[in-house]
Amino acid sequence: MIDPGQECEHITTTDYEFLGLSLDGDFFRECAAVLGEFDLEERLARRVAVTSNPASCCALGAHLRELVDRVEARPDLFLRPQTRQAVEQECVRRVVEVIAQGIGDCGTECWSSSREQLFRRADEHMRPCLGGSLSLLDLCRELGVSERTLHYAFREVRGLTPMAYFKAVRLNAVRQELKTAAADWATVREIAQRWGFWHPGEFAAAYRRLFGELPSQTLNG
Repeated sequence: MIDPGQECEHITTTDYEFLGLSLDGDFFRECAAVLGEFDLEERLARRVAVTSNPASCCALGAHLRELVDRVEARPDLFLRPQTRQAVEQECVRRVVEVIAQGIGDCGTECWSSSREQLFRRADEHMRPCLGGSLSLLDLCRELGVSERTLHYAFREVRGLTPMAYFKAVRLNAVRQELKTAAADWATVREIAQRWGFWHPGEFAAAYRRLFGELPSQTLNG
């Protein structure tokens, strides 16, 4: 679950599929109480991720994919408020069901609360430094932890080393600016340098590895 306004970056395999739902918090809590008969805050306490059984997750994914296909094929069907409400309630019902199944005594996987908190503190410190420089030593000093502790936290929460994550966040920032910039007045070099990338060749190679295209293609796309 991601809080409103919170950004997230993902580095995935080529066959990775991400499906997300944006829900009103109060409505979701009500549905959890009525449909799942559990208190959402209590059930998710000290958890930032919940893994349910594969069959339930696949069923939910299939339902969401089918819904997206229907919206793309017949957007007119969703103009009626009653239809949108019915679709919303069905999606929430399925999500509540998956969460309920994933928080039993079945070895649910969840991130360590302490490592998640450390990751969040590190991320908050990284954000103002995206356009400049940041060393691992500086980060450890700021957070008051060892390099090993910080690595464990990032590996568990994001699957990356701290500096690899920092680089990925900066590359995502460049990509967002390239997408919105006008090619007739902005250059890739200028935008990259604003985010701390001073070696064009290394930057272009890293950008292509992460996004599958050159930064110039993003700018001119």
